[in-house]
Amino acid sequence: MKEHLMKIMVLTGIAILCSLVVIPVEQIEAMPNFARQYGTTCSHCHTIVPRLNRTGYEFRRAGYRMPSEIGEIREFEKNRDEFDYTSGNYFAARLQMNASYKSTDMGSGPTTDVSKIEFKEFTLYPLTGGFLGNWASLAEISGSTDELEVENGYLRYVTGDDNTFWQVRGGLFHPFEGYGASDRPLGLSRPLIQSQKTTNSNGDVNGWHPWGFDQTGLEAGVSHQNSSISFTVLNGLMDNAEDPAQGGALSKSAGSPTENSMDFQVFANQFIGTINAAVSAYYYNGRIALSPSDTIPLAQNDFQRYAVYITIPLNTAQLMGAYSGGSDTYTATDASINNSGMFIELDNYFSPKFGSGIRYDSFDPSDIADNDVSSAFSVFANAPLNNGVQFIVEYKYMKTEMGANPDKTTNSINLRSIYIF
Repeated sequence: MKEHLMKIMVLTGIAILCSLVVIPVEQIEAMPNFARQYGTTCSHCHTIVPRLNRTGYEFRRAGYRMPSEIGEIREFEKNRDEFDYTSGNYFAARLQMNASYKSTDMGSGPTTDVSKIEFKEFTLYPLTGGFLGNWASLAEISGSTDELEVENGYLRYVTGDDNTFWQVRGGLFHPFEGYGASDRPLGLSRPLIQSQKTTNSNGDVNGWHPWGFDQTGLEAGVSHQNSSISFTVLNGLMDNAEDPAQGGALSKSAGSPTENSMDFQVFANQFIGTINAAVSAYYYNGRIALSPSDTIPLAQNDFQRYAVYITIPLNTAQLMGAYSGGSDTYTATDASINNSGMFIELDNYFSPKFGSGIRYDSFDPSDIADNDVSSAFSVFANAPLNNGVQFIVEYKYMKTEMGANPDKTTNSINLRSIYIF
C-alpha cells in the first residue's frame, strides 16, 4: 500500500513540475486563427485556455466576431481570393499526447495498475471563423490511431447589434456553449454530472450524458445585454446510445421505437454585475431506444436532464458549482427513476500562463437503488506556454459504490501535452 501511494505521489510531482515550466516566448496565443485575425493574445478571450472569459463567450456567440462587428465586412474578410485568407485566418490544427497512470481497486483481490504513453488525438479546424459580415462556420475533425470523427460542422447566421443580436445555427455541434462552470474544464476531465450514465426501471442502461455526444440539430437564440438563451432541436442518439444519430451510417435503425423522434434542449446564461458572475441553466428532453441484451426487443426510454451552474469570480479565482437532476421513464410501464448530482470547484488564474484548481463532485444515477453513487476528487494544473504548446496535469481519486459488493476506487494521474497552430 505504501509503495502504491508513493508511486502516485512521485508521478504527481513529476507531472506538476513539467506543467510549471513556463518559458518566455513570442505571444501567439488563443485559437491561433482568431489571434492571427485580430493580432491579439489568448487573455483577450480566455482566462486560461480553453476556458472563456465574457469577451470570448460573446465572441463565439456572435459568430467569431466582436458583437459590435455584426454585419460588417472586416478588413481581413476582403481578401477572400488570397491564399493567406484561408490558410492563416480560417485554419488551425492541434496535436495531443498523453502519459497516464491508473490504479484500480475493486475492494477484493489485487489492485490493478496500468501505465501508458499514447498519442491522444489530432484535430483539424478548417474553414473556421466568421465571414461575410453575418456568417460563421466551425469545422472540427479529430482522429486517433483507429478512428476519424467530425466533432463540429455547422454554419451560423447572426444579425443585430452589440446590444441585441439573434443567431441561428444548423449542422453538427457540441451540446451547448457554456460559460464559467458550464464551460470547458480547466483540467482534463468533466464533472460527473456531464459524463455519467443512468438506468431506468427496466434495468436498461441509458448511455446518454450531457457532454460527449456531438449531435446534428438546428438552434436559434438571442442575446440581449447580460442575457442569452438558445432553443435547440436535435436528432438524438442511436439505439442503446452507441453513437449520436448524425446521419448516413450513423442513423437510427429502421423500425426503432425512436426512429422518427427528436430531442429538445434549452440553454440560458445570465451575467450578474460588473465582475461577470453568471448563472447558467440547462434543460434537455430526449428519447432513446434501449434493451438490456441483444435478444430482448428495444423499448423506448424517455429522459430529461437539467442543471443550474453558478460562477462567482473572486479576484484572480473563480468559485463554481452546479446541481443537476433528471429522470428516466420506461414508457412500457410509465415508471420513472430520478437521478441527481453536484460539483463544487475552485480555480485560480495566477497568470495567462498558469492556472490550477480543485473539484469535488458526485452523481447518483438512481434514487431507488442503494449504494450506487459515484464521487470524485480532482486536482489539476494548466500551463499554456503561449507559443502554441500547453501542458495540463490532473490527479483524480474516484469511488463508485457497487451495491452489495465492495466499493470500486481508482487513483489516476494524466499529463497531457498539446500543440496547437
